[in-house]
Amino acid sequence: MENLVKKVTFNAKILYSNEDAKNRPMVSDSPGNAVQALMLLPPNYDVNDMRGNPDKPGAVAEGMTTVDNKKVGEELQLSYNLWGQNPWWAAYQYINNSMRDRLITSGTLRYDITSFLYIQAKFGMDYYIRKSKSLTPQGTGYVLGGIINEGKTQVREITRSGL
Repeated sequence: MENLVKKVTFNAKILYSNEDAKNRPMVSDSPGNAVQALMLLPPNYDVNDMRGNPDKPGAVAEGMTTVDNKKVGEELQLSYNLWGQNPWWAAYQYINNSMRDRLITSGTLRYDITSFLYIQAKFGMDYYIRKSKSLTPQGTGYVLGGIINEGKTQVREITRSGL
C-alpha cells in the first residue's frame, strides 16, 4: 500500500469570487448612458440647467414649465426628442445592479507507472450564479410607465481530460 501512495499525486485548486455591482453605467448608444447624453448636448448649453429637482436630479421640479408639458417628477428634456436623455436623469434615476457568486475548481490526479511513464487525469469546473436587476424609472421620456427587469442565470461548465 505504501508503494501505491508514493506513486499517486493529487493537486487541487479552488477559487471563489463574489462580485456585487451597484448601478453600473449604461454603455453603447442605449438610453440611460449619461456620457452619451453629455456628448450629444449642444456645446453652448449648461448641463447644470438640466438638473431640475435637486431631490431627484434630472426631473421636472415644482413650478417648472417644459416645452413638452412634462409633469413634476418626470424626466426634464431639452426637446420633443424622447430618446435624447437628460444626463442627470440617466446618471441618477436608472438602476443597473448585478451580483455574481463564482466558484472555479481544478484538479489533477497522476499515477506514476515507472520513473519515466505516468497516466494523468485533469478536471475542472466553472460554476456561477448571477442575479441582475435593472430599472428604467417611471417618467422616462421614451417610456413614461418605466420598466423593471430581474433575472437569474446559473451556469456550470465541467471539463476533463486524460482517463
